[in-house]
Amino acid sequence: MTNTAFNPNGKTVLMALIMAFLLIAAATYGQKPASVSGRIINQADDDPISFATVALYHSPDSSLVDGVISKEDGWFLIQLVPAGKYYLKVSFVGYQTAILSLDLKQGEKYDTGNIPLTEKAVNIAETVVSAERIKAKTSNGKTTFFMNRKMHKVSNTGMDVLKHIPGIQFDFRQNISLAGKSNILILVNGRERDMHYIKQLNSEQIDKVEVIHSPGAKYPAEVNGVLNVVLKKKDSGLKGHVFAEIPGSKDEIYLFPSAGLNYGYKDLSIFASCDGEFSYFDIHKKRELQIGNQHAPIDFYTESQFRQKNWSHHMHYGIEYRLNKKNSLQFYGFYNPWSWEHDGSLTMKIEEGQTTAEKINGQREDTDRNHKHYYSLHYQHDFDENGKTLAVDLSYFTLNAFNKTTYNYTGVGNDFQPELINQNEPYEERGILRVEYNCQLGKKTGLEAGGKSVMKTLLNKQDAAFRYEEMLHSVYASVHSNLDDFRFKAGMRAEYLEQELTGEFNRSKLALLPHANLIFKLGKIQDISFSYRRSLERPGLYELNPTLSVINPFMMQQGNPALKPAIQNKLALEYSLRPNNNYLAATLFWENTSNVIDRMSFINNKQQLQIETANMGTMRQYGLQLIGSLKLTGQITLNPYLKGYRYNVSMNQAAMEKGLDDKSGWAYESGLSAMMSFKHDFSVSAIFSYNSPQPLMQCRIYEDAIYFLKVDKMIMKDLKIGIKAALPFAGSFVYRGKESQSDDFYHKEEGKIQMSPFPVWFQLKYQFSLGKKLKPNQHKPEGIYDTPKKGF
Repeated sequence: MTNTAFNPNGKTVLMALIMAFLLIAAATYGQKPASVSGRIINQADDDPISFATVALYHSPDSSLVDGVISKEDGWFLIQLVPAGKYYLKVSFVGYQTAILSLDLKQGEKYDTGNIPLTEKAVNIAETVVSAERIKAKTSNGKTTFFMNRKMHKVSNTGMDVLKHIPGIQFDFRQNISLAGKSNILILVNGRERDMHYIKQLNSEQIDKVEVIHSPGAKYPAEVNGVLNVVLKKKDSGLKGHVFAEIPGSKDEIYLFPSAGLNYGYKDLSIFASCDGEFSYFDIHKKRELQIGNQHAPIDFYTESQFRQKNWSHHMHYGIEYRLNKKNSLQFYGFYNPWSWEHDGSLTMKIEEGQTTAEKINGQREDTDRNHKHYYSLHYQHDFDENGKTLAVDLSYFTLNAFNKTTYNYTGVGNDFQPELINQNEPYEERGILRVEYNCQLGKKTGLEAGGKSVMKTLLNKQDAAFRYEEMLHSVYASVHSNLDDFRFKAGMRAEYLEQELTGEFNRSKLALLPHANLIFKLGKIQDISFSYRRSLERPGLYELNPTLSVINPFMMQQGNPALKPAIQNKLALEYSLRPNNNYLAATLFWENTSNVIDRMSFINNKQQLQIETANMGTMRQYGLQLIGSLKLTGQITLNPYLKGYRYNVSMNQAAMEKGLDDKSGWAYESGLSAMMSFKHDFSVSAIFSYNSPQPLMQCRIYEDAIYFLKVDKMIMKDLKIGIKAALPFAGSFVYRGKESQSDDFYHKEEGKIQMSPFPVWFQLKYQFSLGKKLKPNQHKPEGIYDTPKKGF
């Protein structure tokens, strides 16, 4: 069967875009002015100084040549400067002015390095007044949250830092979402990483976190949001840290240890690190399935008692080497073995009316072994012209897994087998080639352009007939401009996808994905922005795999290799305010997603509940989102998040034929983090998160509120101890609930973690550092993908 959705004119569009990129690039090669760049820092603690005034004067006549404001991370860049003698004047309120003399050559890219400013302290009745770093700022389509001493005191790892950023949520399984959206791209210094890399970071390394709710044309179509963790400057010499956790009870093992070691010398930097994850809990699961109408129903009840045994190890390693001022190389890789198993007993009961027709006891045993490998080689060349770079990245990723679940039943009737075995051996292989080009088209306008090819193969070694191959070629161009009171960024991404499933289909399709972001400055502390984005959600390995898995004698599920990508259009209007170095933002949004990919449940001809992945219809959402970072007093900081929205679901013909109807309703998400500092290096922090039942196409999912309390104490400069409590006084915790129905069935399942009244974990962190600071080389390798955790 062949389904070809590709229009030959699409190739013409693709080639025209590529030719346009090349012509624009060639047109910029003729200019060879000089440039001046550097970083403004606080001499006392090396923290960057944002929004400092940097002015360049011509030395012979002291005339002003150009001036800029330092960015949030302290960096500044003055471009298109003719050769000659100049002096640089740096000033900021509350600091002494710094002046540097410069002698610029033609085409020179002059880097001043760090420019330290000394604070001016003003004593008024024994009170010291000095400059304070702002909490957050919106600019260029992203919101930047700045780290401070209070944030570092209450955090041990990079994951701790992200939990204090408003709008970022973690469930109890440590799956991350941004404003309710999964499939988030994680970057570190602009380089693609995953959450395991964030977990092994020392929180002291982090300078700021950039949040992008509407990713631009340079990002893959399926990405719903971007988090870029920006680190402080790297150190020469030897640097490392160790973070350990000790459970208060052997019944509640919930640990995330990490360690890292870095060595830098001149233009060479080497690092190795690891992080672990251990989650051992007692799990109680209930499942209810009612088939038929209310007058003559058949009810199936299942209760399970499992011991969760989940572990994961992630080993990272890499090397960076700057060949000269214009060329650099980097290699990065990781190896990740993990296992997620749930072993225990279960009881099933079948009732017809009020009579128990059958009772079945059983045992479940999991065998789960998974291995991931990732390698990335990156090369970057900086041209003589200002702001012009060319980067090439080659990456390779593999996933090799063995998943087996065995059910042994007693007391079964003739219709059920006494033993059920679900076994899959998925294998995924991905190769990625990426090219990226950046240049300045003028003093305040720049261009980003590039292309990427991804070659992917999916197999299931248990099913020799299943072989899925995919080739995804993409190009993009984006223009951005930074005027006095107006900034914009607009671009287009073109993705050409070729798919082949052996014996089923061979198809191709071109997608054009525009993006635009406009920002208007209403004053020094107010901004309003508008964004539009068109994106895609493509099915993953487990959604495409057609292998049938039997959950129990009356339930089964399978994937669908014929899935089409979901298409989303999103509009957002945001107003942000920064009163007294605090931050508040309100966003109105509208989303429309067609061809939504979700699990569709129905009763098959054997009177069993069958769950299939399918394109089910259209979902629309509109609402309001509020986030903030507020300093209430000198000791207390709050970071709130609230999102409320209306949803409307329209089923397609295939879903309606299975008895599903349209629906609508209201939902919300909420979160809050609090940080408090006290004397004698004590700090207290709290994290709270709760969402109303979240609507999917057919079902709704829910979980209990999550809350953590933590107390930390610095013992010495490099040693910190703490104690963390999770869900105190709860006793149990619903980590996932699901409810769905149609005209001929009702299905509900709920999983609970059994916990003591006050579970605690003890924490210990030690770090050491020695050496001079070096400027990090930034790039963005592609192709790391997190596998969602399978629940508790």
